[in-house]
Amino acid sequence: MRSIIIVIVFVFASIFGNAQEKATPVQVEGVYVVAMATLNDGFNSAESIRVPDEVLEQSQSLNERIQWIIQQSDVVGMLVTRDGINFRLVREWNKTNNVEVVTTTLFSKPVFFYSEPLRKYQVVQEQKIATSYSSMSFVEVAKEYVDLPNLTYDAVIIKDGKVVYIRF
Repeated sequence: MRSIIIVIVFVFASIFGNAQEKATPVQVEGVYVVAMATLNDGFNSAESIRVPDEVLEQSQSLNERIQWIIQQSDVVGMLVTRDGINFRLVREWNKTNNVEVVTTTLFSKPVFFYSEPLRKYQVVQEQKIATSYSSMSFVEVAKEYVDLPNLTYDAVIIKDGKVVYIRF
């Protein structure tokens, strides 16, 4: 009985362990952006800021809202967000040699939002993010681009105004 439980735990761990991908967060104006991912190292959040609706509505790109957040505070090192609207400003974290995040599978594929996969990959297709999506939450933007029919790809990278479909 005990060995059956151990085998079941191992199977679940291997299944759900593959749902996470390691990545390096992208920097915007010298500030790391950890979006829709988990930072491997611990951190102390200095303050939280919410992007006002009027800023979201006026933004022409996802980068504009990040730049707005950076301008509102004396952030030194990192922004952490799940939705791209509410941000935690981080001045201190347990730094390792390379900042690493873990992303999870969202809507059937891993989404690297403002991050680069650690694994080698090939670009399958690339497209520009529609300006009309600039006021959406990051989750809504990802949902719009993740399930692309008639294209074989393993994951999606969303950054710098582009959506990149990749194969590992």
